[in-house]
Amino acid sequence: MTLLIFDCDGTLVDSELLHAQAEVDLIKEKFGLVVSAIEHNRRFCGCTDSDVSQWIKEKTGKEISTDFYPELTKRKNILFSDRLQAMPHIHGLLRQLTDVPKCVASNTNLNTLTLSLQKTGLYNWFAPNIFSAQMVAHGKPAPDLFLYAAQQMRVTPQDCIVIEDSQHGVNAALAAKMRVFSFAGGSHCDAAYKDKLSKAELVFDDMRELPHLLKLNQE
Repeated sequence: MTLLIFDCDGTLVDSELLHAQAEVDLIKEKFGLVVSAIEHNRRFCGCTDSDVSQWIKEKTGKEISTDFYPELTKRKNILFSDRLQAMPHIHGLLRQLTDVPKCVASNTNLNTLTLSLQKTGLYNWFAPNIFSAQMVAHGKPAPDLFLYAAQQMRVTPQDCIVIEDSQHGVNAALAAKMRVFSFAGGSHCDAAYKDKLSKAELVFDDMRELPHLLKLNQE
C-alpha cells in the first residue's frame, strides 16, 4: 500500500511566512541585514538552519552565535501560538485518508514541529510517525530524511508519495526515488513560486483535490 509522506511547514500548516518573519527580524537585529519575509522565504523555503547560517556568514563574515537559534525558536513559538493555522481543508482530507499509511517528514526541529502539529490539531493524525531532519545526517534536499521515514514505516521508496511545498523538498523526494506531488496553496505561494515546483509529478493548490489525484495516479 502507498505511504503518504507529508512535509509540515507550508503543506500541513500555513507557517512559511511566519517562520520567515521571525527569522528576518532576528537577522536584522543581530547582523543588520535587511530582507523581506517573502524574499527570505523564496530563498530558504525547505532549507535547514545551516543553509541560513552559511548565507549570513557569506554576507557578513560573521558566525551565528550559540544563542541565535534558541532565540529564533522562542520567537517562532510565540508567533505560532498567536497566528499559526492549519492549511485549509487539511482536516477534511485526513478524515478521508484514515486508512492510508501516512507520516510527517520535515526539516524543522522536532520541538517546533511538534508544537505546530499540536497547535493546529494535527498531531494525533500522525503521531508517533513524525520525523525531523534532526534524526538524520543531512536534511532536505538530501534524500536522507525521506528514506529514513520510509524505513521506519517499513515501506519501499517506490511505494511512497511525498506531498511537498518546496523546491528542496521536491529535489529530496526525487533523489530518494519517490513520487512527489507539490502543494502550492500556502500563503507564501505565488506564480513565481509555483514555477519552482515544476519537477514534481504534478502541482495542486487545494487539499480537497488530493484524494482524486491519488486515485487518478494509481490507475
